[in-house]
Amino acid sequence: MSNNYLLKRAHLYQDEAQMGIEAEMQENTEKASLILKALERTTGAELATVPVNAISYTRFLITLNEFLQEEGQVFVKLEFIRDNSREYIRKMQA
Repeated sequence: MSNNYLLKRAHLYQDEAQMGIEAEMQENTEKASLILKALERTTGAELATVPVNAISYTRFLITLNEFLQEEGQVFVKLEFIRDNSREYIRKMQA
């Protein structure tokens, strides 16, 4: 997998998390919860199939997955995904 593809994936995580945050802020908690559930499933599935040579991306997914396994509020989890995605993108573009 190319770095460009992995950056696009991280942007998707960031964008989806932002959509969930906006839904939560508009008191559409059902939509925010559905977005979070989709991100949780995607993170787990992608972690199971990520190539071994994508070390930074694997760490990024592990960080997300571990945090998402803990109990917590939807908004906090979505913020975590967005912020960690942004940080991964920033590091990879440096």
